[in-house]
Amino acid sequence: MKITAIETKVCHARMRNWIFVKVITDQPGLYGWGEATLEWHTRSVVGAIEDISQLLIGKIPAASNTSGK
Repeated sequence: MKITAIETKVCHARMRNWIFVKVITDQPGLYGWGEATLEWHTRSVVGAIEDISQLLIGKIPAASNTSGK
Protein backbone atom coordinates (compact mmCIF):
# COMPACT_ATOMS: atom_id res chain seq x y z
CA MET A 1 0.00 0.00 0.00
CA LYS A 2 1.32 3.44 -0.95
CA ILE A 3 0.16 7.05 -0.77
CA THR A 4 -1.19 8.20 -4.13
CA ALA A 5 -2.46 11.69 -3.29
CA ILE A 6 -2.81 14.23 -0.51
CA GLU A 7 -5.67 16.73 -0.66
CA THR A 8 -6.59 19.72 1.48
CA LYS A 9 -10.14 20.80 2.24
CA VAL A 10 -10.65 24.25 3.76
CA CYS A 11 -13.76 24.66 5.90
CA HIS A 12 -14.66 28.30 6.41
CA ALA A 13 -15.93 28.66 9.98
CA ARG A 14 -17.08 31.88 11.60
CA MET A 15 -13.93 32.93 13.42
CA ARG A 16 -11.30 30.81 11.64
CA ASN A 17 -10.67 28.41 8.80
CA TRP A 18 -10.17 24.72 9.46
CA ILE A 19 -7.91 22.76 7.14
CA PHE A 20 -8.57 19.06 6.78
CA VAL A 21 -6.04 16.82 5.03
CA LYS A 22 -7.06 13.66 3.17
CA VAL A 23 -4.35 11.07 2.51
CA ILE A 24 -5.39 8.71 -0.28
CA THR A 25 -3.81 5.29 -0.86
CA ASP A 26 -3.73 2.88 -3.77
CA GLN A 27 -6.10 0.55 -1.88
CA PRO A 28 -9.70 1.17 -3.03
CA GLY A 29 -11.66 3.00 -0.33
CA LEU A 30 -8.71 3.27 2.07
CA TYR A 31 -7.78 6.81 3.06
CA GLY A 32 -7.05 8.81 6.18
CA TRP A 33 -8.02 12.24 7.50
CA GLY A 34 -5.98 14.72 9.50
CA GLU A 35 -6.22 18.35 10.54
CA ALA A 36 -3.60 21.05 10.00
CA THR A 37 -5.13 24.33 11.11
CA LEU A 38 -3.02 27.32 12.14
CA GLU A 39 -5.26 30.30 12.78
CA TRP A 40 -5.00 33.14 10.28
CA HIS A 41 -2.38 31.32 8.15
CA THR A 42 -4.62 29.25 5.88
CA ARG A 43 -2.74 29.84 2.63
CA SER A 44 0.63 29.15 4.26
CA VAL A 45 -0.53 25.84 5.72
CA VAL A 46 -2.18 24.71 2.46
CA GLY A 47 1.00 25.64 0.57
CA ALA A 48 3.19 23.74 3.02
CA ILE A 49 0.99 20.65 2.68
CA GLU A 50 1.19 20.87 -1.11
CA ASP A 51 5.00 21.14 -0.93
CA ILE A 52 5.49 18.22 1.47
CA SER A 53 2.94 16.04 -0.32
CA GLN A 54 5.40 15.69 -3.20
CA LEU A 55 7.83 14.03 -0.77
CA LEU A 56 5.18 11.63 0.59
CA ILE A 57 3.42 10.44 -2.57
CA GLY A 58 4.61 6.94 -3.38
CA LYS A 59 5.63 6.21 0.23
CA ILE A 60 4.19 3.63 2.60
CA PRO A 61 1.85 5.47 5.02
CA ALA A 62 2.55 3.24 8.04
CA ALA A 63 6.35 3.42 7.71
CA SER A 64 8.16 4.80 10.76
CA ASN A 65 10.34 6.86 8.40
CA THR A 66 9.81 8.45 4.99
CA SER A 67 12.09 6.10 3.07
CA GLY A 68 9.07 4.12 1.85
CA LYS A 69 10.80 0.77 2.44
